[in-house]
Amino acid sequence: MQVITTYLKAALLAAGNQDVRIYLNGVMINARHIVATDGHRMHLIPHGGQWPFGEIVIPRQAVELALKLKLPALEVTPVAVGSISYIPVDGKFPDYTRVMANLSGGIAEGPIVSALNIDHAKDAAAAIRLVSGKTHQYLAFNGTAWIWSSSQLQVVVMPQKPTASVPVLTSLEPVL
Repeated sequence: MQVITTYLKAALLAAGNQDVRIYLNGVMINARHIVATDGHRMHLIPHGGQWPFGEIVIPRQAVELALKLKLPALEVTPVAVGSISYIPVDGKFPDYTRVMANLSGGIAEGPIVSALNIDHAKDAAAAIRLVSGKTHQYLAFNGTAWIWSSSQLQVVVMPQKPTASVPVLTSLEPVL
């Protein structure tokens, strides 16, 4: 299946990096979506292609190497991304549909007291720009997560407790 390269770039921004849950260290493709999460954020992109292979998690390193080819689209199979071969990640990817089903809410109005990891917010903004070519139009907060959604991409960023090593913000406006 041909996959637009920017879809893989956008998903990779939310993928885990050296997570002990190895299935989070990659990009999952199934019959409908390209999805990545590190447990704090999730990027979901409908790919619109024919993927008859079930759910497969492509390792982060394979996607990163394939993106270095700088092609507008890549042929993705259960064993290769473009010319980069890989072995699918073993393990069951989280049920992302449960996350999306629980994220109904209205558009945020006024200041919202919630803490977001600044890097996660910047990656969300980058994914939105990559896939849609725009900055955000609608940003919702449902009391649990910040959400951006369009027909091309859904982004979820979960709030985090601030720590010395995790700088946070309470509004996405400065980074978009």
